[in-house]
Amino acid sequence: MSIKDDITVMFGNGLNLAGKQTEKLRLQAELAETESAVEAAYAELGRMIVQGRGSDDVFLSTYGVQVGAVRGLEQRALEIQQRIAALDGARVTGHSVPMGACPACGSKVPVTAVRCPTCGDNLASLKARYRRCPSCNEYYDDDAQFCIACGARTEPLTESLYAAPEKAVDIAPTGPAMISVQESPSPIAVVCPSCGGAVSQDDLFCGVCGTRLKS
Repeated sequence: MSIKDDITVMFGNGLNLAGKQTEKLRLQAELAETESAVEAAYAELGRMIVQGRGSDDVFLSTYGVQVGAVRGLEQRALEIQQRIAALDGARVTGHSVPMGACPACGSKVPVTAVRCPTCGDNLASLKARYRRCPSCNEYYDDDAQFCIACGARTEPLTESLYAAPEKAVDIAPTGPAMISVQESPSPIAVVCPSCGGAVSQDDLFCGVCGTRLKS
């Protein structure tokens, strides 16, 4: 056999080997797909049997453990789905302080306020509906135990977070204690003389510390 013939044989053998490798890879991929289809078919068959005979005492006497495991996993999946849904709906207004209705007069007030600026009612019952993340200052409904932004445990909006002075001082509506925008040509915000919080001229009480602004 000449050198030319040897080269031809070697080239043919190389092509044959490459073809075998390609065919082997194709068959391996097809085998994996077929095995996955078999597993899926068994799973569907098992689902149909459990759904059809899951309450059959005779069936449960043999497969009760397996059915119980399936039911437990289904219940856990449902609980996880409900938790995810709760987290999706838990965030109220992000970093902005949410507004709520005063339980006494219905006025819109920040939920962090101690008393309603309109009627002076204590807002403890309103605070009880919300929680706050102490780390990133996100606000949530009262059922959210953890912040979905940073993972920190949320805390209730207790009055200790926005505590008023121990003694509230009655402030007369006139005099230097109440700074009004009319006292200066330049606009000056009306502030509480006790805590410095922003208030309105129509407010009877400071919404931050609860100090009475008008008699």
